[in-house]
Amino acid sequence: PVLIDHNQGRRVDFGRSLFTSIIPEYKEECTQLDGEIYDIRALGIEEGIQGIELNNVDITYNCYRTSCKLGTTKADQGVYRLRTQLPSNCAHGILEAEKESYLKGETQVLDEKNIEISMRKLKEFDFSVVKHKYFMGVIQESEELEDYNSALINIQSHDDENLINYNQYPFEDDDTEEIKKIKLIEDDSKYSIDIILMDNVDGISIGGYKADWDVVYEEMYGKDKITFHIIEYLPKPFDENTTFEMIQFLDENTAYKQELRPEFT
Repeated sequence: PVLIDHNQGRRVDFGRSLFTSIIPEYKEECTQLDGEIYDIRALGIEEGIQGIELNNVDITYNCYRTSCKLGTTKADQGVYRLRTQLPSNCAHGILEAEKESYLKGETQVLDEKNIEISMRKLKEFDFSVVKHKYFMGVIQESEELEDYNSALINIQSHDDENLINYNQYPFEDDDTEEIKKIKLIEDDSKYSIDIILMDNVDGISIGGYKADWDVVYEEMYGKDKITFHIIEYLPKPFDENTTFEMIQFLDENTAYKQELRPEFT
């Protein structure tokens, strides 16, 4: 099993990847603002409180063919907002809101002049991986990965297709701080987890963890680390039949998915 980095197979981690569409900015069209004033506010979570107006949010008007930077939300008469006209040559475009540590928020401009854009905050977690030997229906106690083990981690958000964590554990000496973190939405959310446990001596997969992961805000609140629990399947799957049995177990066994659910600490 490998990860794919720019169409090339690669066993080491290359961090998270967010797809960004390339839309040209036509400066002349973006300066032609006209019409009524729009009151634009970005709402997110701060210190556990939902629906807070956010400061310093960059607002862009995406009109499919053009993309115009309108400005940034700031303090204005006791609230954080951006009051602006929109490009005159484009109706019903998409307002996009961007701020560090938040997923991009967007909403379409219709008839309402007071517009709120919801944004979902991201939270970074340290993480580690421990393994549990599994043999003949018994899951043993957790233990640290061996020197010859590595875990390849893929976590895909169900709520935002652009939020994907690619990580490897243990860390390499040249890994960046970003690679050593997991980013999750700081709210109720759902993810697909696919972790592959590798035996790097024999070059084969020997277990892992695969499940849908429902996270509620209360279990992550005040926590800063995630421990991922994974299976080491025994006997070691050298042959095709044992490999198939392992894959079937990881895909279909619901009991282990619940017992070894990721743990916030």
